[in-house]
Amino acid sequence: MESVTDMKGRLLIPAGRELTERYLESLPMWGVSTVDVEGDDPGADEPDTDDVGPWAIEKATELVEDHFQLSNPSHHVIQSLMSICIQRRAVEIQKEEQP
Repeated sequence: MESVTDMKGRLLIPAGRELTERYLESLPMWGVSTVDVEGDDPGADEPDTDDVGPWAIEKATELVEDHFQLSNPSHHVIQSLMSICIQRRAVEIQKEEQP
């Protein structure tokens, strides 16, 4: 991640620091709407969700929504994170609890 600064150029997060949920929640208060991050292809590690049953997706959605209950679900970053978490959790549930 590149250094994150506010609109006046003040350093908020130094380069290389992990972008945590706490940062994601506080950055809008400082007027920051986007952050440039470095890393591998974001889709490269995505689990294969083709064979995941709707029951696993439903259960994963409940679990993830509970985990994100204090987040702003209309924020595009939170929506993306929730979607990724639901996909990953559904794959885990499918493997653990075949009906």
